[in-house]
Amino acid sequence: MAKFFILQALMVLGFLCMAQAQRIFIQTPTNGQKVKLGQKITVQIVRPIGLQGSIEAGLAIGLYPCSGKTCPKPATEFGDVLYHGQYNPQRHELPGHPYQNFTITLPSETFYKGNSSLNVGRFHLIGAGPSANLELESVTLQVS
Repeated sequence: MAKFFILQALMVLGFLCMAQAQRIFIQTPTNGQKVKLGQKITVQIVRPIGLQGSIEAGLAIGLYPCSGKTCPKPATEFGDVLYHGQYNPQRHELPGHPYQNFTITLPSETFYKGNSSLNVGRFHLIGAGPSANLELESVTLQVS
């Protein structure tokens, strides 16, 4: 009986890990990267290959100035929207995960200098239902 419960717990944990592994992530810029106001940067959003199909509905990229050493979560403060529109990641090399690059221009010199949170929000439909899913990811940039 105990083996059955352990097996079930491991299966649930495995499914949770697989679902987490399918989440997008920000490949570039990297956490802590130094950038300058008014600079153009490339934001690369990677979507790992998952077991469930999904329908992309849209993506947004925002920048929020952090007043302290830690930045708020993107669900709380998304910031100035620097991109909103389609997300259509493609496989560019094998092996490799699909990704899409976005070239954005950081705000001009009136924007806050210091730590800022680069936030990405992805909205997609997942599964056979399908069900709506919003993913939020962020990296902290050093803006000068």
